[in-house]
Amino acid sequence: MPYFATFDLFRLIEGEYSLVEYTITKDGTLLLALTDLALATDTDEQALLSRVQRAVDAQVERVLSASSGIESWIRADREVWELQRWQPFVGWGSSFPGHLYPGERRWVRRDHAKRTQSGFSTEGWRLDPTVVTADGWSYALVPQRLRARQEVTRAHKWVRWRRWVPDAPALHAIFITSPHGDKLFCEAHAFAAAAEMCAAARRDAGRCGGCRLNAARRQNGRKQKAARHP
Repeated sequence: MPYFATFDLFRLIEGEYSLVEYTITKDGTLLLALTDLALATDTDEQALLSRVQRAVDAQVERVLSASSGIESWIRADREVWELQRWQPFVGWGSSFPGHLYPGERRWVRRDHAKRTQSGFSTEGWRLDPTVVTADGWSYALVPQRLRARQEVTRAHKWVRWRRWVPDAPALHAIFITSPHGDKLFCEAHAFAAAAEMCAAARRDAGRCGGCRLNAARRQNGRKQKAARHP
């Protein structure tokens, strides 16, 4: 059974003292209960998740538009796989010729339908930690069968991959049964983005409420002044 604990939401949203449940998956990924955030801020969790998704998509588009020298298929896929081979006397690498076989290139589409040696820059992109093992790579002849190095056959140990994605929060939300019931959990980056949206909405509501209160006070003052000086 996974381990569950809570933290005080006040750390992220000033004035909000509700508790948020969190857990850590077997691969070390921190997941936080978006359901708790939605309840604390009186927001529908699915609506909040959709808002985060739109914000993430907008950030991805900004990354893609700012990226130069990138193949069109990488922009469309929003991912690219980096290939390395081990060769005797030279070790691991992606050079061609040198490490890779004829027909292979460093940057590859998942289905191998497209590939390029230099048509990609990692600026504005990050490694996807969900598809790598302890040494930062996964091993297989093709990306669809990634495993840790100690789990593959001898021939597969000399081919390794890692996945690059736009540098934006990962949005993976799943329902998990916790000691307090079924809740929607998401990764830390997405939760932080959702918390910031809720905090911004609260600040805006406070400013609007303050404006309405000040307007009411001014109106009441005018009425009192008129009553004193008919």
